[in-house]
Parts: sequence; structure tokens; C-alpha cells
Amino acid sequence: MNIGIAGPSSWPELAPWISSNVSLPPISTFPLIGRLAALLRKRGHKITVFTTSTEVSCPQLIQGDQMKVWITPMRQKRAAYNFYAKEVAFLSEAMRSSDCEIIHAHWCYEFASAALNSGVPSLITSHDNPNEEHRFSCWTRAYPFWFLRCFLGRRILCRAPFVTAVSPYVQDNIHKITGRHSRVRVIPNGIQQALFSGGRSRLDALPIKRSNFTIASVLEGFGRRKNARAALKGFSLFRSQFPQSLYVLFGGDYQQEGPAHNWARDNGLDAGVLFRGRQSQDVFHPFLLDQVDVLLHPSLLESHPMAIIEAMALGIPVVGGIDSGGVPFTLNHGEAGLLVDVRSPEAIAKALIKVYQDPHTARSFAKKAWIFAKENFAEEIMVDRYLMAYEEVLIGAPS
Repeated sequence: MNIGIAGPSSWPELAPWISSNVSLPPISTFPLIGRLAALLRKRGHKITVFTTSTEVSCPQLIQGDQMKVWITPMRQKRAAYNFYAKEVAFLSEAMRSSDCEIIHAHWCYEFASAALNSGVPSLITSHDNPNEEHRFSCWTRAYPFWFLRCFLGRRILCRAPFVTAVSPYVQDNIHKITGRHSRVRVIPNGIQQALFSGGRSRLDALPIKRSNFTIASVLEGFGRRKNARAALKGFSLFRSQFPQSLYVLFGGDYQQEGPAHNWARDNGLDAGVLFRGRQSQDVFHPFLLDQVDVLLHPSLLESHPMAIIEAMALGIPVVGGIDSGGVPFTLNHGEAGLLVDVRSPEAIAKALIKVYQDPHTARSFAKKAWIFAKENFAEEIMVDRYLMAYEEVLIGAPS
């Protein structure tokens, strides 16, 4: 099958099929999409990746071994204000000029719009909920951007004949937009086998006694949605009882002297907190596996968070939000992790104390999480499900 994959991607995942002599411009990045393309290529399919870059002024085509990559321009600012018209035009033209049998577009915004406009049979995967994403930017300068982006997303979902959602939470909200008559298949995100192997080894080993009990969060952005302020307050309450504990924060805005660090310092909440910022997966996956006792995910809204399923695969117990969108589904509704009111620093602290003081229960949660993730979120399962969805699209698409 000749498959187009449209969305932010990842050069490291695509590199094995591209000559090392080719100059690769920076692109919009989301490793899962690049990995999906790579896995499909390993199964013998021809792959064309459609992605964007703020560093190119005209479309570029990179040819590889049964792997093509179209890179089209993306404006740095104000792209949503005319619903990504320029970006969609470039992407849809590249899609029309390709020989793809099907386009699999990720997120329900510019990539999905281009796929639907291209005339090529298309599958749209919704990774978030355009009914709610914009509400976390109310009363901020970002609100017009998110309002328009979400308006586009709702319009795209109403147009798309074939849609998948990464969790039942997203599926339910798509039905609120399109009506219950529309068929939306749930296909969760997938995690690579190497993480499960590391987690299996961790769970098989005797409990490791560390001098510092270490909590980690992997977040992106210091806004209201990610709820890091409540997490920092909860950790401070926890650390008042266990002063040797550490809290390590990864992600954009969580670097030294960044917004999160400055706020924590100004509010006297930086003791025992390490701000690591964005790190490659090659850095933070080994750190999580070897150094972290519990992953705290304080976000108020997530569809199917990669940070949580990565921690599950690594055998790390997770504390997440009981009302945080797709988080309860990801943690098997409390069977595979602790679900608490993450708006409450006291509830966060109480959950961390439970993990610290009851290692048997923490290990039980981690083992159940590993099994649940292995049975539901392994990347090979994800690929099998998408290939079945592609066949359904091709059967149902107009000839």
C-alpha cells in the first residue's frame, strides 16, 4: 500500500530510509507520527510523509528508499487567523501530486483540512478535543488563536467521513460535534517495545532503595491547563514530611530560569525541585527508568497522554487527574494508577505519601499498568488497527 502520513514528524525515526548526504531542515515535531511512518515502512509499505517547517519558504521533496518527505512552509505567527489557508494550499497540492492511495492526517486542523481538500481518500485521527482546548486560554492573548483553531477543528470533524480518536474521551466529544450517527473508531497511541522491555526488567528487580525519593512530571507549557502550580504546591506539602525528596520537571517552560522556575522561586516552592526543560527521549527515558519513583501528571485535560503511557511501559507508578479527560481511560479507571483531584495540592500530596509509604501498593499499580499498556498501547497493536482502518477507508471511499 502507498500511504501518506500527514502531521508533525521526527527525523530520527525517518532517517534510516533517507540518505545521510541530504540536508534536513527543522520540521514540526511529534515523534509518534514519525514512528508510525517508520513502522509502516518496515512492514513493506511505501510511505510519503507530509509535514511543515517554519524554516522553508517553498515546498521541498526529499526522496528516500520507498520513503518520501514533503516539507511545506508554515508561518510562525497568525496562521490560524485565516484557518491555515496558505499552509493547507501547499499541503493539499503536495498530496494531490503524490501517488498515495490514502492520506492519514493527524490532528483535526491544517493537516486534516489539506487531506480532505486533496481528493485522496483520507483518515483523520483526532488527538485532542476541539470542544474544550480553547477554554484554557480564556482571558489570555492566546485565546483568539485557540478559538479559531478549535472552530476549524469542529468544522473538519463534521466534514470528515472517516475519523479515529485516541481515547473514548475524544470519541465522545467528537460525537457531541458530529452527532451520534457518525462512526468514530478508538485507536489509542502506541509505545515502542524497548520501553516495555525496560519496564519488565524494572518490575522483575528487587525494590531499589534510593536516598532521594524522586517524583517527575513531563509537561509542555506553564499555563493553566498543565496545572503545574498545584503540583508544585502539592510537592511542597509532601516534602515538608520527607525533606530528602526531589521533584524533576521536564518540558517547555520548565528549564532553569524559565517561567515555571521563576514562579516557583518567587513563591518559595523551588526547594528540592530540578528544572530540566526539554530533553530528548534518549535522555529522559533512561532517567525515568533508573531514577524516578513516581510520575505525577497534574494536567487538567489530556486526551491520551504519551508521558503517562511511557511511564506505564517503564513500570513506574502514576498519579493522574480523576477528571482530566482521557487520563482515567489511560490508567484503566484507577486500576493502573492513582486518580486524584489534581486541582487540590492536598490531594496530590496525599497520593504521593501513599506511594512513598506503601511500596507494595505502588508496585502493584505499576505492574497492573505495565500489563494494561502492553495489552492496549503497544505500537504494533496501534499499527494493526490503523491498517484495518485504512482498508475500511479504501473500501468505503467513492471510486
